[in-house]
Amino acid sequence: MDPICASLFDLGHAPFLASGVSSGGLPGGYIAIVIVALAAGTVLSLIWMLQRGRERRRRFDLLDTALRNPNLTAEVQRDLARSLHAPRMRVPFVIGWFGLFAGIGWLCTSPRGDEEVLAWLATLGAFALLTLPFALRELETRGA
Repeated sequence: MDPICASLFDLGHAPFLASGVSSGGLPGGYIAIVIVALAAGTVLSLIWMLQRGRERRRRFDLLDTALRNPNLTAEVQRDLARSLHAPRMRVPFVIGWFGLFAGIGWLCTSPRGDEEVLAWLATLGAFALLTLPFALRELETRGA
């Protein structure tokens, strides 16, 4: 095995891990568990995405049928058409969510000097991204 690849599985240099792991690398059982967990996670994610796509399509067809109803008032048609728009600001919210916990984790490692400043900036920036969709929705409802 390539020495660089072998060093990827050598956990002897990781003091935060349990001392029960030998410096020879990960046992085959742990690697198999990781592979099975990744495969199961991928399959579950694909199933979830397919179900979500079907539900979104069903919702779109239902709204399309409702919009074609001539008995609806113009206000109700506008509300239905507005509900067809995809929810905005989902990506900044997700990035902010993961970034906030990554920043908190980084701060828990007791960084020093410039690294501490960067950790604080990353955490506060992620918090700003996390709260941005709520602030924009509030501004939109107030008409500002």
